[in-house]
Amino acid sequence: MAVQGTRELLRFIGMLVASWVLVWWIHARVLGPERPAHIRAYVSAYASVARTAADRSGVPPAIPLAVGGLESAWGSSELARRGNNHFGIKAHGAARTYCLTTTEYLRGRRYRMQDCFRAYDSPTDSYLDFVDFLRTQPRYAALFRLPPHDYKGWAEGLQACGYATDPAYASKLIQVIETYQLDTR
Repeated sequence: MAVQGTRELLRFIGMLVASWVLVWWIHARVLGPERPAHIRAYVSAYASVARTAADRSGVPPAIPLAVGGLESAWGSSELARRGNNHFGIKAHGAARTYCLTTTEYLRGRRYRMQDCFRAYDSPTDSYLDFVDFLRTQPRYAALFRLPPHDYKGWAEGLQACGYATDPAYASKLIQVIETYQLDTR
């Protein structure tokens, strides 16, 4: 009799664990990742723009979304709010600019400096200019030989090509893409 009760208890525990695993899987895969509200709002606002930019260029859609999110502090940076620049692209002859103090890295050391960046009429213009910028700059040409779903290769390539001065830039991009499941293809 005790053996029968033990089997039923084990069967019950097994079903309970299986149910928990199923609920976790549904939540993680079907309902989407746990994202803080500000990141959820940013992804909701710009995922379709990132997809359009990706379709236009061959850049994996996770890349503009992750770069835009990181560079603009998920749309809350001064540059994003006042200049609609979500990518930190420097002015270099742009018609409209927005200047501010920024952090740059030189030989692994962090510096604060004044710099001017491109300014846009809308964040959408910023997204489209980002992929055009990558397509038209010779130093990024090798990236376009990567498969369009290889966000890791793109992240590492952006860092290797000098897109950002942060020595941990590629790993930050990859972490953001994987943590918030931005690679939806």
